[in-house]
Amino acid sequence: MTTRKPTIGKLSNHAVRFIRDSAPPLKLAIQEAIEAIRTAPELGKTLNGDLHGVRVTRVTIRRQQYRIAYTEGPDTYILLIGPRENFYRKLRRICK
Repeated sequence: MTTRKPTIGKLSNHAVRFIRDSAPPLKLAIQEAIEAIRTAPELGKTLNGDLHGVRVTRVTIRRQQYRIAYTEGPDTYILLIGPRENFYRKLRRICK
């Protein structure tokens, strides 16, 4: 029995839009973070409450913090990428 390496299955429209509109240094940092999630999905912090089952990892560039929210499983799904400000409010709206 072989273990299957987790893959980034899909990115939500919110995540794709954020990556597309980001500056090149931020795109690079996000790509590195997504690759880290791909190799070790347990990397992020597990959320509780109404966001149970979602993990969040941080990306910092130029003293600005960004978050990447994803679900863990055989195929990881990136839910949201964005700045820390109002991130969890947007994430709750997406997860409803």
